[in-house]
This record gives sequence, C-alpha cells and structure tokens, in this order.
Amino acid sequence: MTQHVGKSPTRKPEDPHILEKESAEWKRHLYFRDILIGDTEIAQEYNRIKKTLSEKYGFDREKYQEEKSKFIRAIINGNRDETRAGGHDVS
Repeated sequence: MTQHVGKSPTRKPEDPHILEKESAEWKRHLYFRDILIGDTEIAQEYNRIKKTLSEKYGFDREKYQEEKSKFIRAIINGNRDETRAGGHDVS
C-alpha cells in the first residue's frame, strides 16, 4: 500500500520507485527511459497517454499504473503497433 504525506484534494500524489541497482526491473526502467530520450514520437505519445489516464482515473493510482504499464510493456517488447491498436485503455 502506498502512503502519501500531506495529501491534497487537487494534486495527485507522486509515485516514487525504489529499485535495487542492477536488478531486472531497474534495467527495464533505464531501457524505457532511454527509449523516451531517443524517440520523441514515443515520448510525446507516452505523455498523451499519461494525461488521458490521469484525467480518466483521477486519484485511482492502481488503475492508472495498470493501464500505463500496458503501454510501457508494449514499447519495451517492441510491439508499438499494439499501443496504437488499443493495447492500453485511454478511451
């Protein structure tokens, strides 16, 4: 469970990640970061998805993360077409 100090009714909480250095998850985070740095189209699409999901799910961080993760997995796995064909729920 995530606990947030100083909750605000108008500002969504940050979602920090604590990962073990050199772990598989740490490497995936860095790999996705590098994809975003190297491909502005994917970075812009990712920002649009985050905005849409934020508007749709508001403070439901679990649903937001779940849907955002679908996009991230598709990009990491090289399935960019899946992101365009509804591989994530941004409607």
